[in-house]
Amino acid sequence: MKTQTPLSTTPNGFTLLEIIISITILSFLMLGVYYLTENSTEGAARVTKEDLFKMQIEAALNRLDQDFSRIFTPLYYKSIKGKKSEQASELESMTDEFPSFETTERFPALTQDNQPIPAIKSDSPSDLLFLSTINQRKIQNAKESHFVWIKYMLRDSLDENRNSKAPFELIRYYLPSDIYAPDFDFEKIRPSVLLGNIKKLEFLFWNPTKKTFVDDLKMMDKPHLIRAIKVVLSTVDEKNNELKFERIYRSIWPFFDPGVDEASKKRNPQDSDNDMDNEPPGEED
Repeated sequence: MKTQTPLSTTPNGFTLLEIIISITILSFLMLGVYYLTENSTEGAARVTKEDLFKMQIEAALNRLDQDFSRIFTPLYYKSIKGKKSEQASELESMTDEFPSFETTERFPALTQDNQPIPAIKSDSPSDLLFLSTINQRKIQNAKESHFVWIKYMLRDSLDENRNSKAPFELIRYYLPSDIYAPDFDFEKIRPSVLLGNIKKLEFLFWNPTKKTFVDDLKMMDKPHLIRAIKVVLSTVDEKNNELKFERIYRSIWPFFDPGVDEASKKRNPQDSDNDMDNEPPGEED
């Protein structure tokens, strides 16, 4: 039979000195873990308290980034419908035979194949309205899709202790349902406040022709189409220090000129037939 080695070499077990040393070591380990946890918690709370305003700014700018990156318009891949010409193309003749979408305040224009073009409005440099694909249904079978109307604007802060040097706050309207309604009714919607203590906010839009940012959508060479947005934000913290931020956001849609594509199809209509012949099996079904 194999002999088992005892845990202790002494027949009487651990000595009192060994037990005291073990308890002392365990006590120091417990104190180290306690102080490490306490310091981490206090440090996180202190950093959060001291940088709370900056964290709110970053959260608001991150929300702008998510909304702007998914701005939607069919003009990214379709050409806007122009005036009827005497020699209309085959596509224009075919689409004219179908009932056309009636333009409204929300969809003021159409593409060549009668797809509605959502409005992009900026009545002042500090407000912006557009259609985005950022929405996600939170309730099953809700009458919503990934499309949502979003409006940003500045208003006078409702906080009684607002800073007189930065009296504005940024609010966000969110309309995920009934996106094809004829007009907007923001009075029935309660906006969410993204950021307070704002001194100035500007939305600037990239003009590819002039290679610069402009503050008026009417100065854009193509209406109802935005490629990039520049946000200029000025805020004031609790110590009355002015903080300035400049961010540029662009749509995730790749660059494509539908006008050149339409002109190419009119010059070489056989190219469209060749494209259909080169489609993978099952694409026509």
